[in-house]
Amino acid sequence: MERVIEALENLGISRSSAELYVILSKRGPQNEKYLKNSLKIPIKKLRDNLRNLEKKGIIKKSNEQPTQFFALTFEKAIDLLVKININEMKTIKQKRKNLLIP
Repeated sequence: MERVIEALENLGISRSSAELYVILSKRGPQNEKYLKNSLKIPIKKLRDNLRNLEKKGIIKKSNEQPTQFFALTFEKAIDLLVKININEMKTIKQKRKNLLIP
């Protein structure tokens, strides 16, 4: 589990978000109440982490009530995060190039 968390951190995911991802990938779909109790974090921080992971595309949520959250497979999550990081680096390089051109 620690190796997965470290891998996610190396790809720009915060530790608490990485721990959340691991719980979802191990336990399957879960609701906010279960996740809050498992991680022992305030609901606001949990919701921020859920939103960040959703934005990155490595977790999804159901349309049913109560809302269930589930994780993509580790392989898919890593592939997606690597693509995001590559795209961010390309954008940074382009901005740098534009700054250096008189």
